[in-house]
Amino acid sequence: MAQVRITGEVPNLRMLLDDLNSSQEFSIGASTSIIRVEQDSHRLGNAELVTLIIEVGVGVASSAVYDLIKLAVLSARRRGTLTTEGLGATQSLEQRPEEETAEPDAVDSGA
Repeated sequence: MAQVRITGEVPNLRMLLDDLNSSQEFSIGASTSIIRVEQDSHRLGNAELVTLIIEVGVGVASSAVYDLIKLAVLSARRRGTLTTEGLGATQSLEQRPEEETAEPDAVDSGA
């Protein structure tokens, strides 16, 4: 299984998870867990922070699931600050505005 870790404020990650769970591909191809972040150990300040851990099974559906996650993260970044690990991109999606208008099937699925 591959793992994606997304850290951010609780309300934003709840919305992100709701967006992801609305997709049948995500609900079949991934499992999630949430871990509270110690407040004094994170650079995002005093907000209530959690890390959403998404485990994606390796197989045919994993590419579609990664595409869903990347698009949901892009949308969530418009609402607030997020940090991610495991999406295969070394650059923040916030720093690549050309992807904001890309069609869903045009997003790089990463490795």
